[in-house]
Amino acid sequence: MHYNPYKRVGEAPRKTGGHPGVFWIHSDLCVLVVKRLDEEKVLKASIGEIIHEIKKDPSRMGTIYGVLFSLSYCSIVRLDIDGEGGITFQHTPALVFLGSEHATDRSTPGMSALVRL
Repeated sequence: MHYNPYKRVGEAPRKTGGHPGVFWIHSDLCVLVVKRLDEEKVLKASIGEIIHEIKKDPSRMGTIYGVLFSLSYCSIVRLDIDGEGGITFQHTPALVFLGSEHATDRSTPGMSALVRL
């Protein structure tokens, strides 16, 4: 029998046929795993990738969230899609996700942002 770590909490995250690092955690929450986010041009390119992934399904409307993850940073993207195909979006800067091992407080801006999401 195969062990399913998601069995108790519901369906496992769904892979898409596109980018290998894209997972739909919920119908309105998409995660994109990337190598790094600490450079502005990489952050902008990753935001474009997740928006492109979300727009692939024309039936998606309303507020959709995207989370960009690298090992050390994360960024949250909010897309508002209206019924006529109009899209507006906002995003956080790259937020530190994993703090220093020498820190006295293990909380980071990235962890706090994800908790609030």
